[in-house]
Amino acid sequence: MIKKQFKDKSLSMLGLGCMRFPCHENGEVDMEKTAEIIDLCMQSGVNYYDTAWFYHQGKSEQIMGELLSKYPRDSYYLADKMPFNKFSSHEEVVKTFETQLSRTGMDYFDFYLLHNVSDDTVSIFTDENLKIVDFLLEQKRIGRIRHL
Repeated sequence: MIKKQFKDKSLSMLGLGCMRFPCHENGEVDMEKTAEIIDLCMQSGVNYYDTAWFYHQGKSEQIMGELLSKYPRDSYYLADKMPFNKFSSHEEVVKTFETQLSRTGMDYFDFYLLHNVSDDTVSIFTDENLKIVDFLLEQKRIGRIRHL
């Protein structure tokens, strides 16, 4: 696997997006096939995984936490994203982030992004009452986000 250096991390040039796992006819994620994909990725040197709040109706984060838990935490990098929800309060922003950590079973995210920033959503992320950026910078400062 080709790797590229990013700061102190050696990232695989190929990452796995976790938006479209194989599913059964009823729409539920096929955990056996998904586990095979993750195992093959890990065996092949893929070490970057990208999940998000909305993927698989909110189940992708939990699935990734479960499937990556059998590997040493320093053998992969997990990216997650602040969703572009219509948050009603700063507390809701905090709850969303805490839920994401809980779903994944992680103590920190290696990479954390703002999801789907566009003309239609930028006002959510820059809303002074929600303090999303300030909150995320604080999470980075205390080590719960490694790269923002």
